[in-house]
Amino acid sequence: MKINWNSTSSFSDEVLSTKLKMEYEFRKRVMKFIIENNIPECCEDYSCVVFDFFVDENCFKISKETHEPLYSNFIALNKTFKLDETG
Repeated sequence: MKINWNSTSSFSDEVLSTKLKMEYEFRKRVMKFIIENNIPECCEDYSCVVFDFFVDENCFKISKETHEPLYSNFIALNKTFKLDETG
């Protein structure tokens, strides 16, 4: 899985640490969701699943870099798996 960070801000070490923890927790949520919903691998390590992390807004969105049909599947499943929730 790849996560692109998008930000126009610079962060203190403390804030950066918090953002890294958010990314880590998000990765865990995504993998749990993939496993629970039997989403097939698009590649060996899910590196073809790409998210954009809008750091200033604390928001994750599926990136258009994500291969089909995974991109469409995540868009369709967004009602179940809220990408814009960080907790």
